[in-house]
Amino acid sequence: MAYSNDPAVDRRIKAPHTVDGDIGEDYMTRTNVARVRSLFSEADFENNFPFADPFYTYENFLKAVAKFPNFCNENNFEQYTMDETCKRELAGIFAHWGQETGLHDPNQGEEWLQALFWVQEIRCNGTNDPSCDYKQGGWASTAWPPVEGKQYYGRGPFQLSWNYNYGRFSNIFAPSAYDAMNYLLAQPELVQEDSYLAFAAGIWFYMSP
Repeated sequence: MAYSNDPAVDRRIKAPHTVDGDIGEDYMTRTNVARVRSLFSEADFENNFPFADPFYTYENFLKAVAKFPNFCNENNFEQYTMDETCKRELAGIFAHWGQETGLHDPNQGEEWLQALFWVQEIRCNGTNDPSCDYKQGGWASTAWPPVEGKQYYGRGPFQLSWNYNYGRFSNIFAPSAYDAMNYLLAQPELVQEDSYLAFAAGIWFYMSP
């Protein structure tokens, strides 16, 4: 029921809350950032993503974690500690990122993937292929109007795609403005140019119901 007091509904509504505006220079002191650093160090990042594009940096990953205070900072499972839940959260999001941006080596087996190899959708990388023109019409174009000449194919670790997702995320990420959603609708290429923004998109997409 809309506006119910159901805890499950309330959790889904509140889970992707962000830190408005600049995350600040103290982002390393945030509770969830400190937890992620203790469980998944920069050395772990480099060891687990040896073929990552240089675009993806550990520092910008942590900045994106700081942007979402509830990431690795909420626990609804009595049988797990907060650290154990965070480990499961990291494993889950990295699995998604591996599926979206992984380098597949058939010599290593069918399941072998190395996440964060791709920044842009493989077949759309650096092209203007009409089939990469992901714009949904109807209500989606009214609510999240695409910009002529711009393409909304997959970008970033979770491959943010389609005009309605760029618009929704833009409302979360963009500087406070009456037309915040247009920030990325007009400049979708920023997701492939700004590592922090790309990681933030990847966490937002993962956390949003």
